[in-house]
Amino acid sequence: MVLAIDEGAPGVEAPAGPRPLRFAEPPRWLVVVVMSIATVAVAGTFASGWFTGISWDEPIHVERLRNWFDHGWYLPDDYMAGSEPSESANGEFVYAPVTALLGHAVAVVAGSETWGKPEETVAAYQHRHVMLGLLGVVGLMAAGGTVRLLTNSRRWGLVGASVLASIPLWAGHASFNIKDVGVAVGYGIFTFGLMLVTRVENVRQRRQVVTVLAVLTSGLVLALGTRPGVVAALGVSGAIALGYDAWLSARSRTAHWRSWWVRAGCISASAALAAVVLWLLYPKVLGNPLHYLAAIDQSSDFGWNGRILTAGQLMSMPPPWTYLPYWFSAQIPMLVTVGLAWAVCGGVLLVARRGMTPEHVPRTFRVGVLLLVVQATLLPTAAVLRGSVIYDGVRQFLFVIPALAVLATLGWALAATLLRAWRPRLVGLLWSVMVLGLLVPVGTSLLLFPYGYTWVNGATALQPVDGRWMVDYWRLSDRELTTMLPASGTESCALWAPMRQLVPCASIPQHQPYWPTRGTGDALPLPAPGEYAYVAPNRIRWTPPPECHDTRTISRRLFLQQVTIGYAALCPTPLVPMPASAVDTSDPEAAPYLLWGWELAEGAQARNAGAEPTIGFTVNGKQSEAASLVLLGSSTDGHDGVVFRVNGRNVPTKATVGGWRVRLPVVAGGDGRVVVTLFLASDAPRSLVLDSMYLSSSR
Repeated sequence: MVLAIDEGAPGVEAPAGPRPLRFAEPPRWLVVVVMSIATVAVAGTFASGWFTGISWDEPIHVERLRNWFDHGWYLPDDYMAGSEPSESANGEFVYAPVTALLGHAVAVVAGSETWGKPEETVAAYQHRHVMLGLLGVVGLMAAGGTVRLLTNSRRWGLVGASVLASIPLWAGHASFNIKDVGVAVGYGIFTFGLMLVTRVENVRQRRQVVTVLAVLTSGLVLALGTRPGVVAALGVSGAIALGYDAWLSARSRTAHWRSWWVRAGCISASAALAAVVLWLLYPKVLGNPLHYLAAIDQSSDFGWNGRILTAGQLMSMPPPWTYLPYWFSAQIPMLVTVGLAWAVCGGVLLVARRGMTPEHVPRTFRVGVLLLVVQATLLPTAAVLRGSVIYDGVRQFLFVIPALAVLATLGWALAATLLRAWRPRLVGLLWSVMVLGLLVPVGTSLLLFPYGYTWVNGATALQPVDGRWMVDYWRLSDRELTTMLPASGTESCALWAPMRQLVPCASIPQHQPYWPTRGTGDALPLPAPGEYAYVAPNRIRWTPPPECHDTRTISRRLFLQQVTIGYAALCPTPLVPMPASAVDTSDPEAAPYLLWGWELAEGAQARNAGAEPTIGFTVNGKQSEAASLVLLGSSTDGHDGVVFRVNGRNVPTKATVGGWRVRLPVVAGGDGRVVVTLFLASDAPRSLVLDSMYLSSSR
């Protein structure tokens, strides 16, 4: 078995006892095949980033970057008071500024933005996604380099990069996730750099020292400049690398402590360089330790009180300890899971059957495996023990995925080596299984295009995904859902509720860049009076409420089932009977009658919040024969220029002089529904206040 041991390196002796094993080299054809599969996966990442929608947080990061250019603070508008942070900023200072700057730079080079002026256009978002895809490729290179150092094999390094590329969770998030890809890539680069450190013996190796400094510094800047809360894990990794290296040096009969000090100097210098770079990029926060400490605390445990659908359970925050194991076991391909098992079992067999001790493997291998285990387990374990808020799958722990991929590749390398020694005829079967293990996740995730990040493995897909797992928790399907909205009429991105009314999709940043495409796809018909077009991604509810109709669904094939990504439907507003007494709009009990287009505040009269404020209620047959609806209020222009429509029909009005008093004939539908819409003239702003309303027995 090829273990990376350099018998000519200073301070390394060939130990007595069992011969050092060497990893079995994968055949050339296997490397070509797995690299071809990885190329398809990488192409899918870039294509997904180009054709998918906008994730929930991306518009917020555009706001942050604008404020950074304008005022020097990387904060959204809600946390700014003029040119300074408001009291509610609460440590929100550092949340992916480095990644956002990289995305802005790519957009500038591509021509969709000018420097210092971030845009919210389709092209600008696409070019930022290209940057994330490039970061993902850098992450693959770091993973491949790590495997190469562990195995001393270039071929296994290429296989390791391919294993990471084949994980849909990695390939999918690298197409859009501005918050977590930077942390994952930065952490992977840092781990790779720490392994490079173990190969530096003296300061005369100038090229190696410069390379190590560049790798470590870039990893630190990218990780800490995206989410500062990861500083604890990076610090532990650095301390473990130096501490374990010192322990090995102390045990060695030919210890060279000067070499250890050189390596310690490399790590310390890279930390200092990273601090300088971050300070130059963001002096208002990085120059103030208190601000940065607040940012570390905020990013390590963000407050959120929603619920996450996990394995058929609605988990509240903070979730139970089973949350992360459920999600990792669902979204990690079987190739990685089996490889991790091989890594554990292979290590045990080597010790038990061949009598190997740590002295039979090189320092780089021992330190590297320890660092990878720390990267894969430290922060997830700490989050569970601390009871931290964890949501949106495992995206906050995306940095675990490269470590798992590298360890899994090491497991397959151990398996190939052991089989070559004990069952040579089975080695060919092992190569075939590896190819199949890469083909299945890549092929099945491409069927989900461009929503590959929603992938779950075959074992998980033996049960329905809809109703058991949160699927499109990033709202990337909003781009496609926009085309399903009717060309006109009332629409909402949330179900109707009395005080909330509707949430127009036109006001949602995920829809705004694509609004010109409204109604260009498999669009819903125009809503009837009192109905609205409702669109939603599949987070918890995978079908519209039963009262809705004319459903349109975005679905994709995954193994033997169809998975719902999002849906659109026409939904009626639930109406209640109009009481016999007058309804005062300042009373919260008036909210069910004020369907949408109103500004509601407890204790205040209803004001129009749009050009089409709408009222709805039900009447019985006798009431509708000769009844009229009387509206009392005030307006800057009386009721001139207002068109009143009852159940879709324009109706004449009777108005009094002074104030605002309108009498409308009630024309009920067959089910007793009455929907009254006030169409306000759009040529001038109008302030309309509705004080009260009541039913009159005469017209």
